[in-house]
Amino acid sequence: MTFFDEPSGTRVFFNQTEKEVFVQIVEFADLNEPSSWWSDAKLVWAGRLPTEAFVGAFMAMIEELVSEHGTDGYLKRWGYEFPALEWETLQAAHSSR
Repeated sequence: MTFFDEPSGTRVFFNQTEKEVFVQIVEFADLNEPSSWWSDAKLVWAGRLPTEAFVGAFMAMIEELVSEHGTDGYLKRWGYEFPALEWETLQAAHSSR
């Protein structure tokens, strides 16, 4: 996942096992210049979280986002359609656990 601040930006890296998610949040000074990405990178946060806790926090964040902005507001703010099908799929998979 990448958040652009032209030319800088922040990338979030995920790696998971069945029981844990390893998350790294890295700031980059210039995402337009791939040859220097890592030389100017700054680790903001890294940690391991239980997979279920990560999924629960992610779902709460999306619910708050939709409650605050709605799908039309999401489109206006971020310039992309809200991924409604993917969100419904995640909700269904999580509720079946």
